[in-house]
Amino acid sequence: MATYVGKWDCPACGTKRIPGWENGRTVERCPSCNSPCTKKWYLDNREMVISKPAEIQQAKTKRAWTCGHCGSVNDADDQECDACGNARDDSSDDTVTKDRLYKPGEEPVSGEQVSRPEETLIEGENYWHCPQCKARNHIDEPRCSICNLPKAERLTWRPPSLKNLKGARKGKARNIFLSIAGVVVLLLLGFIPKTVEVEVTGFAWARQLAIEDYAERSRSDWYSAPPGAYNISSREEIHHYDQVYSHTECHTETYSCGTRDNGNGTFSDEYCTRESCTDIYDDVPVYATKYYYNIMDWEYHHTENTAAEDHNPVWPSDSRTASDPGRWREGGREGTYYTYVRESSDEVQKREMEFERWGNTQVGDHETGKKAWLWGTWYGFD
Repeated sequence: MATYVGKWDCPACGTKRIPGWENGRTVERCPSCNSPCTKKWYLDNREMVISKPAEIQQAKTKRAWTCGHCGSVNDADDQECDACGNARDDSSDDTVTKDRLYKPGEEPVSGEQVSRPEETLIEGENYWHCPQCKARNHIDEPRCSICNLPKAERLTWRPPSLKNLKGARKGKARNIFLSIAGVVVLLLLGFIPKTVEVEVTGFAWARQLAIEDYAERSRSDWYSAPPGAYNISSREEIHHYDQVYSHTECHTETYSCGTRDNGNGTFSDEYCTRESCTDIYDDVPVYATKYYYNIMDWEYHHTENTAAEDHNPVWPSDSRTASDPGRWREGGREGTYYTYVRESSDEVQKREMEFERWGNTQVGDHETGKKAWLWGTWYGFD
């Protein structure tokens, strides 16, 4: 958890990035023109880190105050105004600067993004009432600090730089969205199918035949053995696991919940804690009887293959299926059929075709198919 020195800008002479804290005190005046601090501290980077423990404690607990007589900013330890010499007391219009917690990523990075509500506000034109919840807000606040309602229509003032910042962010987000949308549209258009005509120049095919053999197999099954099984044995084994609730484990976790403007020219990383609980379940084994046995059965043994670059497909065979049918037999069959085609003057491509159409196609025939309009992906014959 680090504490940083904030910055502020002098509106009188234009000096930028004035450190808000120095030697354990709030910087009360501009080093160039001696104008009072604006209290609009921001955190444009985290380069100036306060490292001494005692000074860190001061930064987190002290709050600057504003003199009700002359409006000058003073360090929390000052009992008299640095500018006019009036004593600090509860009966005057002296105000104490509020600290403020910013959500992660919402820390102000320029003075224009900061508005400064006060604990006590000077009567007159320095505040406005929210028409919805009637809360009193500092004149620099563009939204109600209680209900977040924008200023009433009669108060149309808005920080222009904050407005421009929001507009810039919206414009940047819009440009990113349009760029991504353009890429997505281009990709989708590239896959739109178009019809092409091709000339058949040749054929190819490949066929596979599964061969099974009948032999003694070692098998196992839950609860019972099938008819025809022999050499049967059984034992209790784990069939599955049931999850059974055991207990709940809770622990406290720390997470970053933002950055606090300490109200004196410094900022501190803010960490919060929350309790996280998880139900713990035990895997409880459930047992059942498993049977082991031998049985005569058919099972896949190997595959026979044939292929050729012609238009005369034949199925492969295994002579043992005829000579010893009690031991060997044919299983499933699969075939793949290809047509060599040429589109215009392009090189010849090998395309898969459905068998019945393949068998009725001849060299020199013209076929139509579909391919991607831009990427050239082949979708198949019409």
